[in-house]
Amino acid sequence: MKTTESHKRGREIRKNRNYFWFYRSFNMLTGIDDPDEMKCNLVLTYTGGRTTHLREMTDEEYATLCRALEEECGYRSQVKRHRSHVLHLMQIYGVDTTTWDNVDRFCLDRRIAGKHFRYLTVKELQALSRKLMAMTHKKQQQEPPRQALARPTPQSPPTADQRPDEIIYIDTSNIGLS
Repeated sequence: MKTTESHKRGREIRKNRNYFWFYRSFNMLTGIDDPDEMKCNLVLTYTGGRTTHLREMTDEEYATLCRALEEECGYRSQVKRHRSHVLHLMQIYGVDTTTWDNVDRFCLDRRIAGKHFRYLTVKELQALSRKLMAMTHKKQQQEPPRQALARPTPQSPPTADQRPDEIIYIDTSNIGLS
C-alpha cells in the first residue's frame, strides 16, 4: 500500500466524500466574482497552504471549512429559527416534543417528512411548517367547538326568611377582650 504524507501525519483523506455540505453554503455566499478562485483560496487557507482541492482535504479540515461557511452565510441561524418554529407547531398540533425520539418518530412518517428531524434542510423545514399549519387547521375544524365554561352565578346573602332557625353561639371568653 502506498503511504501518503497525510497518512504519516495520522490524518486520512476520504476518497468518497459528498460535497453537498460545502456547496450548499458556498452557493449562498454573495458578491463572489470568480467562484473557482474563491473556492481554491478557501481550501488553501483551511489546509494551511497544502492543497487547493476539496478532495485532498482531511475530514477535520473539511468540517472546519464547512462550519465556517455556514456561519458566514447565516445558514445555521436560519436552520435554528425554522427548527424552533416547526417544534412550536408540532406542540400546537399535539406532538410531545419533550424528547427527540418523539419528534423523530413523528418526522419519520413518510407523509410528514420521511427523515429524522435533525437532517431536515431549511426548505424541508419550511415545507413541514406549511404542512403542520394545514394539519392543525384541519384538526381544529373537525373538533366540536368548545363551549365556554359555565361560571357560577354570584349568590346574594340569604334573606331573613331564607336563614335557618339555628343560632350559633361563639365563646369569646378565651379571646382576651376586656
